Amino acid sequence: MTYTCNHIGLFTPNPEELIAFYVEKLGFVRGESRLLSKDLMGQIFEVPANCRMTKLSLGEITLEVFTVAGWNLKARSVDTSGYNHWGLTVEDKASFCHEAEERGAEVVEIAYKDRFIYFIKDPEGNLIEVFER
Repeated sequence: MTYTCNHIGLFTPNPEELIAFYVEKLGFVRGESRLLSKDLMGQIFEVPANCRMTKLSLGEITLEVFTVAGWNLKARSVDTSGYNHWGLTVEDKASFCHEAEERGAEVVEIAYKDRFIYFIKDPEGNLIEVFER
């Protein structure tokens, strides 16, 4: 049996900035955007507020960017538990990261043993670890 990740959800107080980053810097394509009701958000996320959700895609990867109306979301912190990064597999990680950097993305390159580990930071501090096929 084969398993894949269906999508990744990101909550943000700055949706246009985050969407622009993924589209302009990493090559994602903007898809549908829709309003999710207060009732649905309460049932799924225990957030009793309306929310705008916009889908972004790159190949088989889908990101769902959520903006909650009237909520003051806290910034990411290093002492927060939970997800702190996700992995993106590309054909050539050095080239992908170099192109993202040329478009203004912050790329972190870490020498580890006999190779390099690459991370890209989005505007909200979410890390994307870049792997090679």
